[in-house]
Amino acid sequence: RLEMVVLTHPHLDHVGGAAAVLRELPVGVVVDPGQPFGTAGFGDALEVAQDAGVPWVTTARGTVLDLDGMVLEVLHPTGAEIPPDTDPNDVSVVLFLRYGAFGALLTGDASGAVEEALPLVPGAIHVLKVGHHGSRTSSSADFLAATRPEVALVSAGRGNRFGHPHESALRRLEVAGARVHRTDRGGRPHRARPRGRELDALRRAGRRTRRLTRALREGIIPRPAITLTAARAPGSGWCGRRGCFSDLLRGSMPETSVTTLSRHIVEEERKHLHATGAFSNILYDIALAAKIISREVNKAGLVDILGRAGTTNVHGEAVQKLDMFADAVIYKAMDHTGNLCCMASEEHPDVVPIPDRFPRGNYVLLYDPLDGSSNIDVNVSIGTIFSIHRKITSGSDGCLEDCLQPGSRQLAAGYVVYGSSTMLVYTSGAGVHGFTLDPGIGEFLLSHPNICIPAGAGRTYSVNESYTERWQPGQRRFMDELKREGRLSSRYIGSLVADVHRTLLQGGLFMYPADARSPRGKLRLLYEAAPLALICRQAGGGAIAGRRDILDLVPTELHQRTPLYIGSLDLVEHARACVGGESEF
Repeated sequence: RLEMVVLTHPHLDHVGGAAAVLRELPVGVVVDPGQPFGTAGFGDALEVAQDAGVPWVTTARGTVLDLDGMVLEVLHPTGAEIPPDTDPNDVSVVLFLRYGAFGALLTGDASGAVEEALPLVPGAIHVLKVGHHGSRTSSSADFLAATRPEVALVSAGRGNRFGHPHESALRRLEVAGARVHRTDRGGRPHRARPRGRELDALRRAGRRTRRLTRALREGIIPRPAITLTAARAPGSGWCGRRGCFSDLLRGSMPETSVTTLSRHIVEEERKHLHATGAFSNILYDIALAAKIISREVNKAGLVDILGRAGTTNVHGEAVQKLDMFADAVIYKAMDHTGNLCCMASEEHPDVVPIPDRFPRGNYVLLYDPLDGSSNIDVNVSIGTIFSIHRKITSGSDGCLEDCLQPGSRQLAAGYVVYGSSTMLVYTSGAGVHGFTLDPGIGEFLLSHPNICIPAGAGRTYSVNESYTERWQPGQRRFMDELKREGRLSSRYIGSLVADVHRTLLQGGLFMYPADARSPRGKLRLLYEAAPLALICRQAGGGAIAGRRDILDLVPTELHQRTPLYIGSLDLVEHARACVGGESEF
């Protein structure tokens, strides 16, 4: 059984065999770019699909299909209206396939112009299916430098009249260091009709195909346990007698003992009848970026990505190479999706706009790409923190006002901790859930459902006590009381994500108080304090800046700082009673 047949575009060399495939094999769904050309092969395939009741849908950028862990993301076409005189190559379906740590870019018959405009994540492509059969204009040097494929597949018929693949394309692939595999057997001319051994081989293959098809239909061979789901429903299109593709999505998902992040997000989305899928897409893309960052973190001692980059960020702090890499990965994973109107990063002084060539959405992403970066060189746990808001201004582009919202308006928040394992923890306002990355299959698996801070005061407190002399009297008094009671032991890692993660799982209190050198605090309200406060609140804890809750603070600056007390509710309220009277927050 074929779960999905993708007709990249209507040219005969790409759809000529589709009708035969649809006649011979059970097919779950047919996907096409939505350009209604009347080519013979295209019409034949449509007719067979309708007769067999196979759902047929159009697709566009933003569609994500999850085939039991193999994720297909549609990068092209963009979804814009297609003029009738458009070259079919310019609307060819382009797919990014990922399965575990493996990534492949399947370009269909995309032209060089389409390839150049694709939104790509750096370092994620192991195999490239070269566009337009390796023509002279396909796969430019800049495109290959951006994708860095290890293997390039060139699909061209032997002795084709167009001369594909072109020598210049093969030379560019060679210079890029890709191992080239060709379907034309090195360009040797082919015969018009198969003869001898070639004909016998084709006949044997045909007999095997018919036997396999019959065995599948009669149940002799069990159907593979693959579930077709979608994070984002494709656009409307042709439908067969069995209904549209969206009908498949409404069916119940099979129960298994393992829940992936993808499955969890889909199940949560089904609880909201008016969900568009855009919010879910943001979480998917953040998870993808986290996997790429995790891969680089885990080999940081083996490649030249450790150490300082020789620059400072907007806060005057030395920027690490891995900082820059993480910031670029998150930006490239999010800028093209059409879900965001703008972004803001701890590493950038101003709001980060969406490039003009990409569509805008209704959400804002705030993120700290790599918290604890000063610990990178000594192999201490570090992390990524993110926060999602809804756009509140008019117009398509996001602005500063969209970013300067109180934490209480966050739609979701989360963090990724890169340590002995990589774990993603997030909340969308309905509890806190933790997912651990299985490096073998490259999937985040639900390992900590419904995280709650343990009842009581917890086990530990975390604070940098070397700053004791700088603290205000209320903070010193609070610390003296904690030590006098003797219930808590001191644990301080010096990496915010790691310290808060331990507090979330074991209870206790993390503190980063104001002091004489930093009277307004040290942590960033938008990128660190607010998202972690929402997570802690959802887990049954609390977070304050002094007198006021972190989630109630209304930011006035993009990089505004704040003190932070976060953890078990009893300890947070104890801290409020001691330090709240002296705090300006």
